Amino acid sequence: MTYLTHPNTFGVGLLMRQVCYCPNFFLPDGQRRAAQMSKSDSPVHDDRTLIAAYDREFAQLHFRFSELIKSTPEKALYQQAAALTGRLPPSVAECVVRGAGVIEQSCGGITANLWDDPFEWTLPETLATATLILEYLDEVATTRQQAFLSFKCDADLLKEIMLPSGESQTLADLLTVTLEQAAKYRDQAETTLAVLTGPADSCSR
Repeated sequence: MTYLTHPNTFGVGLLMRQVCYCPNFFLPDGQRRAAQMSKSDSPVHDDRTLIAAYDREFAQLHFRFSELIKSTPEKALYQQAAALTGRLPPSVAECVVRGAGVIEQSCGGITANLWDDPFEWTLPETLATATLILEYLDEVATTRQQAFLSFKCDADLLKEIMLPSGESQTLADLLTVTLEQAAKYRDQAETTLAVLTGPADSCSR
């Protein structure tokens, strides 16, 4: 899976400068040149290449989170692999819910300036079954889709948003950091599932 940033290749700042100031960054060279030529005759910039790229990354995370829950036996959703590893890695469900919560918090901040921590309504006793967790993932996907509908063109991603800390951040940077944090939880969930069920039984990325 290819992410907008990769810790072994690009720093967030460097890559975001490339993608934000070159809206056709994700297109092959030939298509990029053609797009640039067509843009020169158009007075309105309505390109959504970068928005679509972010949207695909979030959609892939949603799919993977759902598959992880479906692949985990119900009784093992909140089971930690301590007996097998000698340490306390988070359970599959805990990782998935936390990853989805990161996305929900960021997208809620974008759409309604609501930065509430989802912790209170995502406790294990609240999301006790796979069905309830999958319903929550769908709710997060809806919140994410609403946030992306507010983006008219790639240039919107250069706008700054005020964070709960009082600092400001561009929407592009916020989305990138959110993706990275959610992906870490996905990786943790995959590791736990592999320990609990064996690599052969865990679904591949």
